[in-house]
Parts: sequence; structure tokens; C-alpha cells
Amino acid sequence: MCGSTSDYCATGCQSQCSGNDIGSIITQHLFNNMLKYLNDSRCPGNGFYTYSAFITAARSFNGFGTTGDLTTRKRELAAFLAQTSHETTGGWPSAPDGPYAWGYCFIREQNNDQAYCLPGVWPCPRGRLYYGRGPFQLAYNFNYGPAGRDIGVDLINNPDLVATNPTISFKTAIWFWMTPQGNKPSSHNVIVGQWTPSAAERDAGWLPGYGVITNIINGELECGHGPDDRVADRIGFYRRYCDILGVSYGSNLDCYNQRPHTSGRSQRSPSQLYEKCRDAVFKCGNISIGYPFSGGDREPECGHPNLELRCDFTNTTKIEIVGIKYKVLDIHHESRILRIAREDFINNGSCRPQIPIQDSILNSEPFVAGSRNTNLTLLYDCQSSSSLGIFPCNSSNYNNVSIT
Repeated sequence: MCGSTSDYCATGCQSQCSGNDIGSIITQHLFNNMLKYLNDSRCPGNGFYTYSAFITAARSFNGFGTTGDLTTRKRELAAFLAQTSHETTGGWPSAPDGPYAWGYCFIREQNNDQAYCLPGVWPCPRGRLYYGRGPFQLAYNFNYGPAGRDIGVDLINNPDLVATNPTISFKTAIWFWMTPQGNKPSSHNVIVGQWTPSAAERDAGWLPGYGVITNIINGELECGHGPDDRVADRIGFYRRYCDILGVSYGSNLDCYNQRPHTSGRSQRSPSQLYEKCRDAVFKCGNISIGYPFSGGDREPECGHPNLELRCDFTNTTKIEIVGIKYKVLDIHHESRILRIAREDFINNGSCRPQIPIQDSILNSEPFVAGSRNTNLTLLYDCQSSSSLGIFPCNSSNYNNVSIT
């Protein structure tokens, strides 16, 4: 009986019980042999991607490089290093030792002046850029946000950590590998045999093997139109690493004839959407968010786009209505009531969220006129609007006036 945790042996002998640890497959010497020019001065990223950072990051993800028999584990590590080597390659056709010896040459995308920010769940702070960084050249706010959340780092506010901290950099790459992207399976599940394609997926040519992983990562650009040099480059790295590890390649290495994977909306009926999404709930603080609200890392169709709830890094749920930002106080799903308060009022202390909208008793304590003001008129208990918008309050439809 052997293992790598205290359930199997005490701390003193755990280092001898590491048969399933990826360090027993990818040693320091093997790592340097696979990535021969990792520390070459001709590579802009020389010295950044270290073996210790890779091993530390890998051990943070249960199942990565440790799932299945030895052949499966070796194939996964070969596939991961191959795909990331293609993304960071500095090789060229006549490069020393061939083009597939030059993985992990780059840290940052060469055209790194783009924001790569799309509207959605993860708002982009001013001045932050989400261009490609790290082994998988992680790009866009919708990847930096959930990656940072899952590894415990605020990458929305600190995206450059992916290019300055090698362990975080490797963690984002392994996160991308292990996490299903939209309606696609995870690369991990594909390579270890835990993904079974449906009949429709088989009709699209999505068969288990290395080729589907390329389709998952960049299929919209590289797959489905016959031979492609980028796909061939990914295969070249994979074959080299499999050869070094002494493992066969498996089947279906390319995606030349596969229909490209996309992450767009599926064409489902409303009832099908409800069945699919009713249990797709994500938590933000003490608030559970589900259908019909959109947001989180769920499928795009699991909620209405105009009912998008966002969870910030303080675990506060927010919604924007006609340009005004509100904090969500709570959601009563059974009674279908969403309680909100204007974020700008809460932040400046001029409104207390615990005061119900229709309360006839107003605590005037938070409302203090500035020294330059002679009076302050407050209108409340106004007629509600039938549509989403600003509550109307004018001389003909308010019930109470308080003048200070």
C-alpha cells in the first residue's frame, strides 16, 4: 500500500511514496530535455518557466497528470506541454534541434497593447489589459476573472501576475486545461478518456484524441478546413514529447476535418433551456443565483442577457439597470422578488439599504445638507414604474415631501 498523503504514510516517508506524483514522470532532467531552450538568451522568457513552479502548480490540481494508468498520465503531460509549447514557441524550421525543441520561449503576447475586455460578468478596471500571458497565453477578462477566482488570486485587478509569477502562470494554464470552456469538454477529460462524444459530436468529427484538444483550444481558427500549419505544429510538439516519455500517440491527432468547436448559444427550445439551466446555480456570498438570471460561468442561455448578475471580489452581487448600478440585497426565488439598492447611494452613505422602498417612516439622519445648501427637498413613497427604469417623482405623483 503506497500513497503520497498522510493517510498512507507519515511526513517523513511521503517522498518515497510518490508513484502517482507527476514528479515521478517529469523529472528536472526530463523537463529540461523536453524544453531544451527554456533558458536560452534568444528566448524573451528565458529563466521564467521553472521546473519547481511547474511541479508546485501541478500539485494544486487534483487529477492533473495523475489520472489513469501510466500511459494515460504520460500522454496527458505530453499533450499539455505540447499545446502550451505551441502557444509559446520560439522555434523556426531550421532551428537547432528542430522547431519542436523551442517551447516556452515567450511569456507575453507580442502584440500586448490590447485590452481584450468584453462586457459581461467580469468588469475591467481602468488601465488593465488582458492580452495573452503565460503557457496558454491566457487572454480576455472572461478567462482572467474565473481563473483568478479558482486559484485564489485577483487577476482582474492584477493580470500581470500571470507574466511575473511563474507558479501563478502555470496555475492559470493548468486551470484552462482542467476546466470545461463553455459548451466544450475540458482538455483533461478528453485526454484521460473521461469524455464520451454524443452522436451529434461524432457526426461533427469530434472523436477522442489529441485533435479534439486543438479544436477546444483554437478550433474556430485552425480546424475544419483541411491541413493547417498551426495544427501540424501542435502535433509535432506532441509527438516529440511522447517519444521522450516513451509512450504511443493514440488516435485522431488532427482536427483537419472536424467541425470547429464554438462556445456560442445552443439552439434549444425554452423548455429544454429551463431543464438544462434550472439547477445551474452559482453562489455569490450568501446569495444563490440561478435561472432566469444570467451570469457566472454558466452557459450563456442559462438566463436573460438583460438580467445579468455580477459577483465582485468582495462576494457582492450587482446588477445594472438602464445604466445605473445596484447592489443585490437578496433574492426570493419562490416569491420572485429581487431586492436591490443603488450602489452609489450605499457607497456615499446617503441611503441605507435596510429601509424598505415603501416605508412611510424615513430616518433623516443620513441626509445632511452641505454648508452651501439652504434647504433640501426629499421625495419618497413615489408611484412605481411599470417598466425597468428610474422611479418617477414629480409634482403630481409624490405623496410625501420633507424639507430640511
